[in-house]
Amino acid sequence: MQEPDRLAQMAAAAKTAGKADASRLLADLVESIAAGKGIAQVKGANS
Repeated sequence: MQEPDRLAQMAAAAKTAGKADASRLLADLVESIAAGKGIAQVKGANS
């Protein structure tokens, strides 16, 4: 909090490391596991 420039740099770096559709991917994974599908099937569907 004492270094606003550094915080801005860290925020920008975090945005580049993120995955834009992470929430959709997580929802797909949860739904697939609930339906009894394996993780390999989910990964194949999202490739």
